[in-house]
Amino acid sequence: MFPNEQASAAGRSAVVPGLLHPRRRRLPGWLALAISLALTAATMGSAGCRKTAPASSATPTKDEFAAIMVEAFGERHKIARYDAAQFALDFSQGDGGDTNVLFLRNAYDEYCAAPASARHAVVLQYAKDANERTVSAATLDSVRARLLPIVREGLYFENVATTVALEHDAGSWSLPHRAIGGVMHEGVAIDSEGSIQPVTTRDLDKWSARFEDLRPVAIANLRLRSGEAFLSPQAGVYVSPWRDNYDASRILLVDVVRRLDVHGAPVAMVPSRDVLIITGDQDLEGLAKAADLAEETLAKPRAMNALALRLEADSWVPFLPGKPEALRRRFARIAVTAMNDLYRQQKELLDRANTRQGQDIFVATFTALERKADDEVTSSSVWSKDVPTLLPRTDKIGFVDPDLPKGEQVLGFASWERVQTVVPGLLVPQAMSPERYRVEAFPSPEQLRKLGLTADPFSPRTRP
Repeated sequence: MFPNEQASAAGRSAVVPGLLHPRRRRLPGWLALAISLALTAATMGSAGCRKTAPASSATPTKDEFAAIMVEAFGERHKIARYDAAQFALDFSQGDGGDTNVLFLRNAYDEYCAAPASARHAVVLQYAKDANERTVSAATLDSVRARLLPIVREGLYFENVATTVALEHDAGSWSLPHRAIGGVMHEGVAIDSEGSIQPVTTRDLDKWSARFEDLRPVAIANLRLRSGEAFLSPQAGVYVSPWRDNYDASRILLVDVVRRLDVHGAPVAMVPSRDVLIITGDQDLEGLAKAADLAEETLAKPRAMNALALRLEADSWVPFLPGKPEALRRRFARIAVTAMNDLYRQQKELLDRANTRQGQDIFVATFTALERKADDEVTSSSVWSKDVPTLLPRTDKIGFVDPDLPKGEQVLGFASWERVQTVVPGLLVPQAMSPERYRVEAFPSPEQLRKLGLTADPFSPRTRP
C-alpha cells in the first residue's frame, strides 16, 4: 500500500509537504516592489517545524523526528528506511513486494504543535497500525463497503507517481484519480480505523476493476455517512460537521451542496480534509466569513489550501470575486499563496526527478509578488532564451535574453493570456498538477513586439 495515511491524534493526516520560497532581492528594479506574502506563520522551514502552534524548546529537526518514528515502528517489528529527500519512511518490501511509504510532514507538524507532554502520544498514534494488513492482500468484495472517495491536491498523486518511478519500478503502478476543479483531484481509498489506504492501479488490475467502476461505489458509501446537517456559523455560510477525514470529499455530493441556502452559485473551500466551507458567490459577507474560516484552518496541522471553487452545472471551477476590490485582493492573495506553496513543492519534486534521470531542463519558479502601495498581488515566472524550461502557470511571464549586455537582459513582462494569444504554439502543456508548460523556442523579435512587454509586472502599460 502506498502511501499509508495513518491516523494522527486528531484524525488521519495529509501527506504532501509544503514550503514557501524565500523573498528574492537585488534583481531588476521592478522587483524592489516584491515581498514574500506574509505567510511564514503557516509554513515550514528547511529544518524546523511548520509554525502552526508554539512548540517546546526541545523541538527536533526533521531528521531527528524521523529517527524517533523509525524507533517507534521498530518497536512494532516494522523496519523503515528513512528517505530524507522525500521526508518519508519507506517500508517497502523488496523483490516485487508491497510498496508502503509514509510521508512525515503532517506527523511532524502535529508533533511540533503538541505540548511536550503529548508528543509521545502523537508518535504512538501514527505507529499503532504499523502491522495492519496491506491493501494488496484484500479482495474487492472484502473492502467494497469501506471504499470512500478522497479529495487531495493533484500534486499528492503526482508525488506518489514520481516517487514510485524513482525508487521502484518506473511506470509499474500509480494512484488512479481524476480532476475535480483547479488543483483539486479525487481518488478512491479503503477506510479503516487507523489508516486511509489509497487504491492503486495494481489493486485495480488484481480486482479486474476500473477506477470509473469504484468511484460511484465510493461516493454512495460516503453518502450513507453524510446524513448530518451542515453547521451554519452565520446566515448563508455552511461548514461540514463530520470531522471524519472525509469532509473535503463531500464536495463531490453536488446535490447536497445545491440544497444549501446560499446567495448565488455555491462557492467551496477545502482548507483541510476535515473542513468543507460553502457559501454563495453573491454573498460578500459570506465570502469574507468563508475566507476567515479557511485561514484559521490553514494555521493548523494537516492543512491543504484555501483555493475557492464555484459550482457551475456539475463542475467545480476556480473562483475569484470581482468586487469589492478589498475582497478580490484578499481572495487573490489566498490563491497566489496556495499556488506558490504547491509550485514550490512541485519544483522540488521535478528537480529531484530530473537530477536522478539525467534530464537537462529548467523548472521555473513560481514567484509571488506584492505591491506595497495598494496590497495588490500577482505572480510571475521567467522564460529565458535558449533554455528549455517547464513554466508554471503565472499571471505574468518575464522574458529574458542572457545574450544581451548586463542590465538589458530583462526584456519585460506580458500577461499569460497575451502570451497564449501571440505564441500559442510555443507553450506545450504537460500532464502535471499544478499545470506546467514546456517551452524551448523563444519568441521572435516581431512576436515580442506584439506581446507589448511592460517593465513592471504590475503595470498594464506597454513598455516604451
